[in-house]
Amino acid sequence: MVRERYAQGITLEESAAALNITPEYLSTLVNKETGKTFTAHLKEMRISRAKELLLAGELKAFEVSIRVGYADSKYFCRVFKEHTGMTPVEYQKKN
Repeated sequence: MVRERYAQGITLEESAAALNITPEYLSTLVNKETGKTFTAHLKEMRISRAKELLLAGELKAFEVSIRVGYADSKYFCRVFKEHTGMTPVEYQKKN
């Protein structure tokens, strides 16, 4: 479900409701399966896809941010830099 809807505003609560389980139980399952929190797993998926899109070179950073589920491109740039150590533009140029 996360893989299919990462680009949308998916939340732990919505995902749990769709599966008819509690958010706490879903959080435990995700952590057991991935070793990460739901939010960390979602962020990792978004950044991974962002890297692919940036390397393709067809989109600007703000377009990539929207495609991977970040409506605020400044926030996306901050999250991307925290995760990779580079801004999206730096990542694009370096790779």
